[in-house]
Amino acid sequence: MRRIALSFLLLFILNDAARADLMGDVRAITTNPQLGNATAAVSIIKLGSTRADDQVVIDLQSHSPMIPASNLKVLTTSLALDRLGADFRFRTLLVSRDDELAIIGDGDPTLGDAEHLREHGWDSTTLFEQWAERLKELNIDRAKILRVDDSIFETLTLCPSWPADQIGLPYVAEVAGINLNANCLDVYVGLKGGATIASFRPASAWIDMKNATQIGSEQSIWLDRKPTANAITVRGTVTGANSAPYRVTVHDPSMFAGHAFNSVLRRSSIEIEKVERDRTVRASMLKQQGEWSILESFETDIQSVVRIANKESNNLYAEALFKRASVSSGVEGSWARGADVMKAYLTELGVDASPIALDDGCGLSRNNKVTASAITSVLAHRHHDLAGAEQFKQSLAIAGIDGTLDKRFEPGLKGRVFAKTGYIRGVSCLSGYLQTKSGDWYAFSLLFNDLREDKIRPAKRAQEQIVTALDRHSN
Repeated sequence: MRRIALSFLLLFILNDAARADLMGDVRAITTNPQLGNATAAVSIIKLGSTRADDQVVIDLQSHSPMIPASNLKVLTTSLALDRLGADFRFRTLLVSRDDELAIIGDGDPTLGDAEHLREHGWDSTTLFEQWAERLKELNIDRAKILRVDDSIFETLTLCPSWPADQIGLPYVAEVAGINLNANCLDVYVGLKGGATIASFRPASAWIDMKNATQIGSEQSIWLDRKPTANAITVRGTVTGANSAPYRVTVHDPSMFAGHAFNSVLRRSSIEIEKVERDRTVRASMLKQQGEWSILESFETDIQSVVRIANKESNNLYAEALFKRASVSSGVEGSWARGADVMKAYLTELGVDASPIALDDGCGLSRNNKVTASAITSVLAHRHHDLAGAEQFKQSLAIAGIDGTLDKRFEPGLKGRVFAKTGYIRGVSCLSGYLQTKSGDWYAFSLLFNDLREDKIRPAKRAQEQIVTALDRHSN
C-alpha cells in the first residue's frame, strides 16, 4: 500500500512538473516580441473518459472576451447539432394550389451550390430542371404565379456589421430562407469576333449585368455590384475564356432563386405570369392541410452542412445553421434570436455566458466576443457525445491533410490535430483537438487579438508551437 501511495504521489509530481513546463512554454510563446502588442487567450483541457474527468491544463486569460473570428463556427455547429438534432434535414418544397406554384425555403445553404455539386455532375439549376420535368409529367405547363416563401428566416439578409466594402465577395454572401448557388453569380468571360463577351449562371431576370471589359495582355477581372441591387458590372482585361468562374454575391437571394427557377421553367415551355414573394405559404400549409399539395422536395442532411461550415470555413453555411437553430413555432430564425439561443445553450453547458456577445454565427463580425474557455467547453461536450464525437472531429480541418490546415503543422502532427482556423483583420485563432501519440485527447483554444497585419503569420506559428509543445509535454 505504501508503494502504491508513493507511485501515485510520484505521478502527481511528474504531471504537475510537466504542466508547469508547458505553462512556461506557453507564456514564452505568447509574449514573444514577434507578436508585437498582441493579446492572447489560451485554454487547454485534457479530456477524460467522462466530462467529470476532464482536467484544465492551461488557463491563460481563458475567461477574457476575445474576437473569435471563424472559431465561432465551433459554437454554431455544435448548437445546431444539439438544437436541431444530428438527424435533422433541411427540406425545400415545391408545392401547388389550383393554378399557382410556390417554393418554400428551409434555409438550406446547399441548394444549387455549383461549387460542391460539380463532383456529382450537377450545376446550379439541375434541381430546378428536375422540378420542371416533374411539372411536365403532371401536365402543368402554366401557372398564374410562382410564390417565393422565405419566411423561415427574417427579412434582414445582410448582417449590418459585416464589412460594407466587401459585400460582393463570396464570403460576405447574404443569408436567406432560400439560397441558390451559395447566393453567388458565376461569371464567365471570353473573346468572340474581336470583342470581349461576358455571361453568367444561373440565368435569372433578377440580374442586370454590364460588360465593361477590354481585350488586354493579361487576364484581370473584377466584378462590381451595387449594395442593394443586382446591377453588376464586369471590368478588367480579357485574354481568353476562364474555366473556373469569377464569383460575385447577389442581393435578395430568395427572389434571385425564384427568377432563376422561372428561367428554367421558360426553357421547358412552362409559362409563369409573375414571380413574387409571399411569406404566408409555409404558415398556410401548417394550418390548412390539403390547401397546398407537395409536388417535390429537396433534402440536405445537417452533417453535410456542418462539415462544409467547419472544414471549409463557409460563412453562409454557418449562418444558415445559426438562424435555423433559432427557429421555433411561429418564430422566424434571426441573428438576434440566434444570439439569445446560443447564450442559453452555453449556460446549459455550464459556461459563464456573461462576457459573451454575439452578432452573427460565422465570426465575420468584429462585434463578436467569446472566451477561450467557452470554446474548449463546447469542444469537450462534443468529445463526450459518444454517438457523434468522431463525425464532429472529422468535420474540422485536419493538420497536413485537408481544409484550412492542409499545409499547416509539422509532419509529426499530421492527422492528429483537428481544428478550426479563424482570421479577420487583427485576429488569428485556432481551436480544436490534439490526439497524442499515446492516444490521449486534448481540447484547445488559442485566440490572438490586436495583431498588426504583419503579425498574422507569427501568430499562426505561435499557435502551432503551442500545440507542438502540448504534444511534446504529453508524451
